[in-house]
Amino acid sequence: MQRWWATYTTGGLEALLSRRPRAGRQEQVSAEVWNALTVEMQAGRIARLKEVQRYLREQWGIDDHSLNGISQLFKRHKATLKTGRRRHRQANLAAQAAFKKYLRPHPRPAAGARRVGSG
Repeated sequence: MQRWWATYTTGGLEALLSRRPRAGRQEQVSAEVWNALTVEMQAGRIARLKEVQRYLREQWGIDDHSLNGISQLFKRHKATLKTGRRRHRQANLAAQAAFKKYLRPHPRPAAGARRVGSG
């Protein structure tokens, strides 16, 4: 409160409302790097934090980020690595579809309906 009052008395309301850059370490991942990383993620070439770490190191020469640092980077940008569910390399999609098709044609009986042979 004292700092605010001192700022107000020396510079007025304009000094109090002006935004100053925050002290601390500068972000290493620029907007250009973040946009390129976003494009790679949307294309499906990056799905894990380890892959982000490797991409930043190989493509942009940024090697200072640990996995925790990359996680924090995603939190600062309010982004997530959301991908689809993984599939096994030997999965047979046709067999899975046939299995699902076999299960679905049997409709459920209506609520309160009596089954044949019950009761």
